[in-house]
Amino acid sequence: MIYHIVSKKEFRSSQKDGLYQPESLENEGYIHCSTASEIENTANRYFKGKRHLFLIIIDESRVKEEIKYEEVEGRDEPMPHIMGTLNLDAILDKIVLTPDTNGEFEIKIEEN
Repeated sequence: MIYHIVSKKEFRSSQKDGLYQPESLENEGYIHCSTASEIENTANRYFKGKRHLFLIIIDESRVKEEIKYEEVEGRDEPMPHIMGTLNLDAILDKIVLTPDTNGEFEIKIEEN
């Protein structure tokens, strides 16, 4: 599984014809994702204090576009990037993320 954080508003407005197409795809050419071990770091680094967020859970085996694992400065492991649109049937679930009183997220994902 890989994970993607997005505002609820952007997620809802970025769907068309069974595909998810966020701004990052248009601006950078891919969709930013994280591994289970890096998702908490991602949430606190880029989304600290933000509300109205979804954590999108993606089944890599269902993604139709290429997924590249690329080194990212300041990260312990390569990060997954979806190199095109995300077919909605690859999304297994979406979870509402809510920060604590300090604006931080605690995300624990059990990997099977």
